[in-house]
Amino acid sequence: MARPIHFNAAVIGLVWSCFVLAGSGATAEARVPFGSGICTGIFENDGDSSPAFSPDGSRVAFTRDLLTDPAIMVWNMRTHRLRRVAAGQRPSWSPDGKSLVFNRTITPAGPGGGTCIYKEDDLFVVDLRSGATPVQVTDTPDRSESSPSWGRNGRITYAFNGGLAIGGGIASVNRRGSNLRILVSASGSDYVYFASPSWSRDGKRLVYAAGWDLFVSGGTRVRPKRVTSGIQERSYMEPAWSPGGGRIAFTQVEGFTTSVHLMRSDGRGVHRLADGLEPVWSPITQSIVFVTERRVSHPSGPTTEDCLYQLRIDRTAIPRPLLPQSKQPADCRVS
Repeated sequence: MARPIHFNAAVIGLVWSCFVLAGSGATAEARVPFGSGICTGIFENDGDSSPAFSPDGSRVAFTRDLLTDPAIMVWNMRTHRLRRVAAGQRPSWSPDGKSLVFNRTITPAGPGGGTCIYKEDDLFVVDLRSGATPVQVTDTPDRSESSPSWGRNGRITYAFNGGLAIGGGIASVNRRGSNLRILVSASGSDYVYFASPSWSRDGKRLVYAAGWDLFVSGGTRVRPKRVTSGIQERSYMEPAWSPGGGRIAFTQVEGFTTSVHLMRSDGRGVHRLADGLEPVWSPITQSIVFVTERRVSHPSGPTTEDCLYQLRIDRTAIPRPLLPQSKQPADCRVS
């Protein structure tokens, strides 16, 4: 799928011209209107990504991107049924397991009606029972909302980013998109890129990514605590709480390598699990589902396919594919 990544930009003409070297070695360029102060690089990895367990642990929603618009898929681990739900990315389940919230990318017009390669995301909710058209719950053309997390209190928490002038942070709304609450924010010289909010199962603690690091907040009146020590060459992202709330799984990015790690909720006891990214915990077993980037060869040249794997962390084990081969993208199938 296309993953956003925040990085430094250089001003060339009237746009930011930004480059990033993806893990697969492919360079991507993104451009946004001059003065926005944010550049989101887009590098296209096909395959399956952004997994999310249903509250009862029986289903996994994820993003599938196979040279088309990315779509939300749901895999039922009991019936082995794979279902396409809607166009979008980064799903999160409602507490009752009946709906999904996700972000969908919109490409707005550039200055003077022209086009630009700026990607704006808004949030949508879909009812899985009725199969009705997804309902848009945010609509803010000056910023992007992404990485939604549906809390047990029924509110949808998400990251928003609009550059130096608009700022960014972590906010929440109800499922209709109203009653906005800003939980964390920064703008101007203090602005950093915000992403991946995740609530603990009891709804009392929030972990999120900002800049190079991960932060844990115990409530609106508690100052967030930084629990990692990131630098430009090594950053931390995509945190996810364990069901008991004592540990956090996360992605470490070092150079062009991504790996899944575990740590205690205070940032101590860090240890590596596997190569990969985007970890999520099963709510009923001691296992983690994550994304592995598999290098594949094509006539047009080498590329990378995103594949979903599952790892039991309560025993010595090797990661196994989440989906049976017949349900996997072709380049994820182990020959």
